Amino acid sequence: MLKRLGFLIILVWVAIMPVAAFASNYDVTAVVHAPLPPDLPIVTGPKNTTLQNSGVFITGTCTVVVPTIVVILIRDNQTIGSANCRSDGTFSIFVGLVLGQNIIYPKFLTITGLYSGYGVPIYINYSPTNPANTDSSLKLVFDYDFVSYDDLKTTQLKYTISGGKAPYEVIINWGDNSQKKYQVKTSGEQSIEHKYKTILPATQISIQVVDAEGTKTIQSRSLISFRSGVYVPASAPVGESKKNWIQVWFVGVASFGAILLLNHYKQLRIKPKTKSKKVNSPTKR
Repeated sequence: MLKRLGFLIILVWVAIMPVAAFASNYDVTAVVHAPLPPDLPIVTGPKNTTLQNSGVFITGTCTVVVPTIVVILIRDNQTIGSANCRSDGTFSIFVGLVLGQNIIYPKFLTITGLYSGYGVPIYINYSPTNPANTDSSLKLVFDYDFVSYDDLKTTQLKYTISGGKAPYEVIINWGDNSQKKYQVKTSGEQSIEHKYKTILPATQISIQVVDAEGTKTIQSRSLISFRSGVYVPASAPVGESKKNWIQVWFVGVASFGAILLLNHYKQLRIKPKTKSKKVNSPTKR
């Protein structure tokens, strides 16, 4: 009986000790979202028009809030450019155009990931003088609506090239008065790193891709620094998720062991004690 009780005590101890170790290192984080402005960004130029150039600066007005708000431009449900709202309440974003009608919507994005509704769109018809030499299949895609950076570590930039004709010439303006020009031999996802020497005022990073036939496409993204710890990802890293499940498992084992121990202790107390009767052995005659 004592061996069973000892085994249960050891089981509970083994289950509880890791929980205590995890609890001492357990961090709880929460997201306090940056505020959205009460209105929407407004595009002031260009007006609805037809252009022969493959790119254009889109300018407009925006509401200044703290922390900074990002203006993004959307075409066909894809972000084609972004910039910080300047301190004077304006924005300017250079975007590449596709053949035909370009319907471009402005909207706000906070640095904690909240999106506003769509503002009033502008309609730009791209009609080059020689459309036969224009390949509208060349595309440049980012997976994010702005680029975060820190001057204490290297910033990694990822983008994807599709369509057009390889090889491609890539020109990156990092937003700190430096430029990188290099060649990419094949389409697909690309990655490059850059080290910023200081935290910059509101600025942008732009990437231009030119294929073997001279077709160009360009995109720009707002640069945001999060050294102050304002930004928290919307989803926890996979490692944190696994850690939480391990904690739940240990707590479950500890609780189960405690229940077994309690039940066993109750049985020991409830079980009546019976006195053994002395039986006289028959005497030999």
